Amino acid sequence: MKIYNKKTSLVLGLCGVFAILPAVAALQSFEVENNNDFKCGYKNDNGKVFVPANYYSCGDSSEGMARVSLMKKGKVKGYDGAEDYEDYLYMQGYINEAGKLVIPVEHQAPLFYGVIIDYRDFK
Repeated sequence: MKIYNKKTSLVLGLCGVFAILPAVAALQSFEVENNNDFKCGYKNDNGKVFVPANYYSCGDSSEGMARVSLMKKGKVKGYDGAEDYEDYLYMQGYINEAGKLVIPVEHQAPLFYGVIIDYRDFK
């Protein structure tokens, strides 16, 4: 009887692992266009959309995480004593391979002489 229970547990455990594999398959970014406004999201290897196309920019998956970004209106700090001004801010965060946002999109990308510096692969 004990052998039967071990085999049943093993089979059920393996079924559980295979059932979640598609959810953690490598994510691939995709883009959609709506009136010249491009948005991106992620789908798995089978083409199933895991993250809808709601982001301004989507990075590659690295170590189980992928960078996502949004453009939000906000205050930009003026340089060398210049006044602060209203403009779009490039905000970034990270999702995991299951498509769950694990680092909120609230971290502003740094500017270097007016050029946005993206955060890169997750490490």
